[in-house]
Amino acid sequence: PHQAMLPSHLLVEALNEHLRERYAGNKAYQQQDYSTATHHYERALAVVNFVVGSTPDEQAEVLHNKATVLLNMAAVHMALQDWGAAVRCCDDALQIPQSSDAAVKAWLRRSKANLGRHEHQSAFEDLQRARELDPWNEQIPAYRAAVLIARQEAAH
Repeated sequence: PHQAMLPSHLLVEALNEHLRERYAGNKAYQQQDYSTATHHYERALAVVNFVVGSTPDEQAEVLHNKATVLLNMAAVHMALQDWGAAVRCCDDALQIPQSSDAAVKAWLRRSKANLGRHEHQSAFEDLQRARELDPWNEQIPAYRAAVLIARQEAAH
């Protein structure tokens, strides 16, 4: 893939372009205009896939933004019940070093997508990974209950 290491001032401009696209995608997503959201998220992802920070801190910022847009894309796929694409976006986000909060969000989103695929064991394992990172997360018990109910219903 073609990438460019940009000086700080140009990197800031590129990341601002990424943010404009991502925010436009967020707005479209909130309006349930998923094709427009996807268009903007893909443009935002193209920016962060192209640029490379010239310092470790700048590169960490690029990667943080890449993980965020991948999780936004996963949300669109989930809204469209395209569970496989959602899992792939979460997988890509989880390959990026990130804060534990962002990783928890990725594990939870992947768990929900795996539940949509009726992959109950994978959904449960994803929840366990999220719980390891954030044992007090308030969303985990509800997700866990949904997985257990779905697994029980599938067994009957």
